[in-house]
Amino acid sequence: MLKFAIILVVVLLFSAVTYSQQNAKPIDLVYSTKDGAIQGYDPVAYFTDRKPVKGKTDLTFVWKDATWHFATPEHRSLFEQNPEKYAPEFGGYCAYGWSKGYNAKIDPIAWTILDEKLYLNYSLDVRDKWDEKRSEYIQLATKNYQKAVEKAKK
Repeated sequence: MLKFAIILVVVLLFSAVTYSQQNAKPIDLVYSTKDGAIQGYDPVAYFTDRKPVKGKTDLTFVWKDATWHFATPEHRSLFEQNPEKYAPEFGGYCAYGWSKGYNAKIDPIAWTILDEKLYLNYSLDVRDKWDEKRSEYIQLATKNYQKAVEKAKK
């Protein structure tokens, strides 16, 4: 009877894992909330104003299935012309999180521009930790994010 119970538990666990893997939702390529991509913050403002600025609900642009918000029409125009230049790396998810192999939400005030690329982090504390080994974490995050994107495309 004990062997039967163990076999039953193993079969049920295997079935549950297989089901969850087959029905797992792929990641969204852009971190987005009800407020929009990167929580409604203007991605261009990080470059032009050198600070996070909340975008306006009537100044938007849809890119990569996400709604991006902008503080000014000029910012929206710049983004429309070259979204890859202004969009944050790793789809706007936490750069440190992706270095560890998972997507994590961000706090728009925890940001860094490095080599003309915008990186966002979960919090200011996480950003400080990320700063300790930025180059290493960026390499790891790039590999992990690319794997996730490829998996999402299947």
